[in-house]
Amino acid sequence: MATITQTKSLVQLCRAANVSAFLWGAHGLGKSTLVRELADSMGIGFVDLRCAQLDSVDLRGFPDKGADGRTHFLPPADLPSSGDGILFLDELNRAGRDVLAALFQLVLDRRIGEYVLPAGWSVVAAGNFNRGGYSVTTLDPAFIDRFCHTIVSGGLSTTDEWSRWMMGRHGDIAYKAVNFCVLNAKHLEVATDDKLDFEIKPSRRSWDAVVRGVVAAQQHCFDEQTLEDFVAGLVGRELAISFMAHQPTFGPGDLYRVGMRALRPQLRKVSRQSISLFVSGVIASFASLPKDHTHQTTVVDLIDFLSVEHPDLAVALTTATLAHDPKFRELKNRAATGPLMSTISNERLLRRIQTMTDDLGFLSEILNRPRLRERLGELMGFGS
Repeated sequence: MATITQTKSLVQLCRAANVSAFLWGAHGLGKSTLVRELADSMGIGFVDLRCAQLDSVDLRGFPDKGADGRTHFLPPADLPSSGDGILFLDELNRAGRDVLAALFQLVLDRRIGEYVLPAGWSVVAAGNFNRGGYSVTTLDPAFIDRFCHTIVSGGLSTTDEWSRWMMGRHGDIAYKAVNFCVLNAKHLEVATDDKLDFEIKPSRRSWDAVVRGVVAAQQHCFDEQTLEDFVAGLVGRELAISFMAHQPTFGPGDLYRVGMRALRPQLRKVSRQSISLFVSGVIASFASLPKDHTHQTTVVDLIDFLSVEHPDLAVALTTATLAHDPKFRELKNRAATGPLMSTISNERLLRRIQTMTDDLGFLSEILNRPRLRERLGELMGFGS
């Protein structure tokens, strides 16, 4: 459960990571006020849609005949058309099925029919627990998976924040009500069992959102607790705690920081799956790395190691390395060669390429190691 302050931080992180937030809590807790005040403090717009009062036509718009003679839908004036802001979907789980279907498209694709939610706007939803005779609609698991969920705390844990908010909003006139409720907490609100009616489960989509959140948290300096709450809202609290504590033995960046001499003993201790993941990470890092001699040598050191320990991964890394090397692609096109890997063992082709330039990029590093070049050629079936 999250306090008011924690909830505001979580919504901001969700916005930075382009993930829709879903706030759960008892009715009358002040969820919509919380989000409105956050938008005001950020200097952005705020649109509040009461989903329980909507029909699907309120979202899709009324049909009209266009100049092309076809039917077009006129976007509702209530939906934002420009600028930055938060679109708040209040009481989302009280909406009818037809409205939920339209909102599903809005959350998933950021559009409904011909309407497109402006890039500067983010979606925050709110819902009430299915308790105490409150009429709600059960949400589809696929719909639930589109959100980062959090429970907004009530009761004694938030009375200090609520007291400050009431006094700030109404001044001294609110003191009597605040004092009465704080001293008689059972009269502040109806006590509820603050548990979700579903289990937050991980998916590939939610892990993708987790990574976006990690990046956003680093870029915007969110604290560890906010990030953990964010991860918990996507994959569940237990997994979030494990994820936050998880520290890989090594990663792709270590290849360039410490080199293969330091990594070789560690690579020999881990599973093939771990090495395959490591190689995938190295390949993914190519785009952001400078194409200098040091990095080229380091990657070829890894290829050399893999050619003995895991030949298929050596071939995959070599192919990706050459495919990402603009110098090699240029030379290969000029030489009008056939299969990419055949170049490595084709002496005649290599001599032809070398007459074009002295700078062969990654290929230079491979050519300087005849035994490695021979092994790679054999592995690809191009050896002599």
